[in-house]
Amino acid sequence: MGAPVAARAVRVRGRTAVLWPLLLAALLASGCGKSNPPHAGDPAISVHAVPRTPVPVSASGRVLAVAVARSLVGAVRVSGRWLPLADVPRSSPIDSAPGRPATPNLVDVHRVWRVPGRPREALATVRGSHPAGLPVDGEGSGGSRGVDGREVEDFWYVSFRAAPRRGLGSEQLSLSMTAAPGGGTLLRADGQVVWLSLRSAAERIPAGARSIEVTRESGRGRVSLRRTIAAPASVARIVAAVDRLPIVQPGTVVCPAERAQAPVVVLSFRGARQQPLAQASQAAGPEVDGCTPMRFSVGGREMQPLSEGSGVIDIVDRALGLTLLAG
Repeated sequence: MGAPVAARAVRVRGRTAVLWPLLLAALLASGCGKSNPPHAGDPAISVHAVPRTPVPVSASGRVLAVAVARSLVGAVRVSGRWLPLADVPRSSPIDSAPGRPATPNLVDVHRVWRVPGRPREALATVRGSHPAGLPVDGEGSGGSRGVDGREVEDFWYVSFRAAPRRGLGSEQLSLSMTAAPGGGTLLRADGQVVWLSLRSAAERIPAGARSIEVTRESGRGRVSLRRTIAAPASVARIVAAVDRLPIVQPGTVVCPAERAQAPVVVLSFRGARQQPLAQASQAAGPEVDGCTPMRFSVGGREMQPLSEGSGVIDIVDRALGLTLLAG
């Protein structure tokens, strides 16, 4: 592969925001360079769009994600007699997908081929004949930086996105390529699908809520406002709004700086005898990917945090004729 590798550098174009370091997976090295060697006169690589494999209507969660990921990879066909390899060596620049969403709700299904021609030729062909309905989402390249500090490109990739189905957060097809030992190109296709975690039926406000105590805490827990909402229509509207909120999805996100001692609005849901049923609290701040979630508890038991909670506070504002979290 040339000079000893001191670091890995990656260049990105398009909308792909972050490339994670290439993961070391337990991959088999036996297939690389030992089957389907390129010969003079063999047809060039051609990637064809084919109908995606049907996905079971009843599938959900990880099962749905696996079916869709297989469908994405199944939409790629390599012409000629080029058969898929078992896998690529762990030392290969394409021993994993070029990027990885930072969530445990990820399925990655992949296939690898050895094809004739150079990686850049394969890249041009793939980019020009990708599966229909999958627009380009990003592309880039990476290389090894030797002891002299110079970088030499040794892999290229292009990714395509699909509109996610109900229950899924994202669907992406990535095609990466690098020079194969002995000639030709190693081509890898990854179908990456993220499924959405769902809120369980138990994570709801118990039936029988008759009033909502609204408090606003400013600074270090000091209560700056306290009101009660008892109108049945307003209570029902706020309860329904909280019950509709999705949970914050698992994973790692980068959040903007938060305000120090931001005000917090607390909603305490009470029954006919003023017994506590549930509580929800929303802090002021940027609501990006769950960075400022709504805390939620039922009967004193903490539930999963909820996203989009600021919309509930807007409903409370209208019921009270106030602005609880200005700015």
